[in-house]
Amino acid sequence: MKCQIIYGSKYNATKQNMLWIKERLELENNFEVELSQIKDVSILTDSKLLIFATGIYSGKAVEGFNDFIEKNKEQLLQKDLVFLIVAMNKENCFDETNNLKILQDLPQDIKDKIILQDGLLGEMIFQNLNEDDKISIDYFYKKIMNLEGEALKKALSPRTLLNKKDAWSVAENIIKLYKD
Repeated sequence: MKCQIIYGSKYNATKQNMLWIKERLELENNFEVELSQIKDVSILTDSKLLIFATGIYSGKAVEGFNDFIEKNKEQLLQKDLVFLIVAMNKENCFDETNNLKILQDLPQDIKDKIILQDGLLGEMIFQNLNEDDKISIDYFYKKIMNLEGEALKKALSPRTLLNKKDAWSVAENIIKLYKD
């Protein structure tokens, strides 16, 4: 089965998770997977399954997420849709009904095509952030969390929660949806 994975990633955690999902799906004989970054996609393939993944930054999807969906709505309605997020705290990305918050404003006909939505963990390496993201993170930890000294230093230290096992588990949940 043809599958297209389209992802948005600023710092490559989403990309890494999607590479792992692609790897696991391709171990199944019936999956042929194409992987592309959202900014590089001009047309959707003739795939039956579209996996759309985005990093979450300050509670929002990567730039271009909503525009992509709006621009490609008619084609999306012809596909099975999987939406994935990658975040440092994925629990904050779901509402009380266990739906991804970033999908709340999608048209109902697109929501009806979603066969799976899930979250994976990412990483935060402060030194690698762009200036705007550094300012936001710094403000969050200093002004909202009131951290200082060693606590602030620890919060800003590089940390990763990337986990291949979790990515493969998501892929296996997708595979189960297509087992006869």
